[in-house]
Amino acid sequence: MRRPIPIVVAVVLVASALAGVVWGVLAPTEHLMVVEENRGILLTGESAHRFDALALFVCIGVGLGVVGGVGSWSTPSSRGPAMTIALTMSSLVGAVVAAGVGLGVGGLLHPRAASPAVGDVISLAPGLSTPLAVLAQPLVAALVVVVLASLSRSDDLRRHTDDDAAEDTDVSSVAAEPRTRP
Repeated sequence: MRRPIPIVVAVVLVASALAGVVWGVLAPTEHLMVVEENRGILLTGESAHRFDALALFVCIGVGLGVVGGVGSWSTPSSRGPAMTIALTMSSLVGAVVAAGVGLGVGGLLHPRAASPAVGDVISLAPGLSTPLAVLAQPLVAALVVVVLASLSRSDDLRRHTDDDAAEDTDVSSVAAEPRTRP
């Protein structure tokens, strides 16, 4: 028997790690001019790149949350609180993994200058200006599942097992017999 919850958890974690790589490559760097040893000033317009990196991370997390929520909903036999909790927790862990992987990739692509001279323009690796950015993915994933559950027309969220399917066929064969009026 397939176990969809571990599969969803694994897919969310792997997709989050890959998203972290994408964010690490795409996130913009900040450029500083060195004014004295171990001190620099941001060049005009460069402070916006801190927000750009954060917004890009949140947008990627929102996309993963939507895909994860819809993907987990596509397995009717596992719909319910267990899947929602597993999806939300794996999305939270996945967002932390994405942040770590993205910061690592950004650090590898944009290494810190060892000892820049005064007047040099250096690039700082992208970063997340707030750790709250990791909450976007799990919140959106949970919200998508809640919205899909509220739009479901069946009380049991169409969670059918193999036993239910066998019972359904027995009932349908009885229902197919012609009725006679008394």
